[in-house]
Amino acid sequence: MSEVTLDGGSLTVSSLTNIDLNNKTVIGDLEFTTTDPGTITLAAGTLKGNLVVNTPNVHFINNATVTGTTTINGVTSTSFVNNGSLKAVEIKDDDGARFVNNGTVTALKVNTPAKVVFEKAVDKSLPTIEVDSSLTTAEIVAPAGTKIEAYSNTTVNAKTPTGDELSVVDSEGDVKEAAAKFTSTTVKVEDQKLVLPTIDEGFTLAMVSSNTNVIANDAKNGAAVNFASENGEPATVNLTFTVSKDGKEAKTTVDVNVESFLGLTGEQVTSLNVANVTEAEAKFLVKGLEFDYNGKMIEKPSTLAEVKDYIDETYDVNFNTDAIKVTNGKIEITGQVLSTDDWKKVKANGKFNIPYRITLVKDTTNIGVAKVAMYQDGKATLEEIK
Repeated sequence: MSEVTLDGGSLTVSSLTNIDLNNKTVIGDLEFTTTDPGTITLAAGTLKGNLVVNTPNVHFINNATVTGTTTINGVTSTSFVNNGSLKAVEIKDDDGARFVNNGTVTALKVNTPAKVVFEKAVDKSLPTIEVDSSLTTAEIVAPAGTKIEAYSNTTVNAKTPTGDELSVVDSEGDVKEAAAKFTSTTVKVEDQKLVLPTIDEGFTLAMVSSNTNVIANDAKNGAAVNFASENGEPATVNLTFTVSKDGKEAKTTVDVNVESFLGLTGEQVTSLNVANVTEAEAKFLVKGLEFDYNGKMIEKPSTLAEVKDYIDETYDVNFNTDAIKVTNGKIEITGQVLSTDDWKKVKANGKFNIPYRITLVKDTTNIGVAKVAMYQDGKATLEEIK
């Protein structure tokens, strides 16, 4: 049988004992825990699981392939020699350790403030050495050219065996660089759409908005921003961007100025059937166009021509009544009624967060059947009155 599964999924060796995998595949976790002095060898084969070495007085030799994580909690100063193949190695020995690579190793992490020495065979290599983010200090000796990454909160004394300084790269450098792309210049709202810089594939972006009524959390590049304040004043929204990759993250905060702009967000209705309305008798109600009825000012049903004269003269605009068509039993919108600039004039003393409306009434009454709602973006839509 080429594969053997450990009983209970794991095995703990509590004495100075060599383990020969006999070139077989063993499935499960293997732990060596002993204070006895000497040498332990894990002979050739494959361990499909994790390897834990807790042997402070042992010189440990690995000749096997370990597919899980190898954790070195304790070895002697002559330490751990790898002649096999290791995937991820984490060194946590509080007394320091020496790791010699004569085989292959995919990832190395130092998680101890004690001195850790790395060596390798001439024809072998060491991966980037990562310093755990929990450490405030670390001491590493490694061959010239070895790459070391540490978080900004960790002070690393890294040298070659001859005493030359080794450079240490910020572990969060790539995510910090990506996060730095988000600035008051690159993050903005244009034409009522959110504009964000692009980040490279493999990074994850999260965004928190201080005002989700204006910009939603995690809004994507190009997302619609439909904000209209009552008085037409702009809003300042604080956006916090978090860029993450491989468990690392960096944050940046940007203030975005969002201009008030009322655009039509729903379906534009341009044709509506209306009862008790004829082309000859079609009249509208307009705020401000009123008459005295028994001592009370009420809106006066007015023709489109009267509506145009009143709005044009009152606000100094061009109210395009040609775009409003009323036929027997139907009202239609065929184009722009108010331009964006004229809409602002009409709304100068009104509320900027609601459309400007005129109301079509039933013939010879002041009972509304439909409204023409005009928005800042120049669009108009029909609203049925039920």
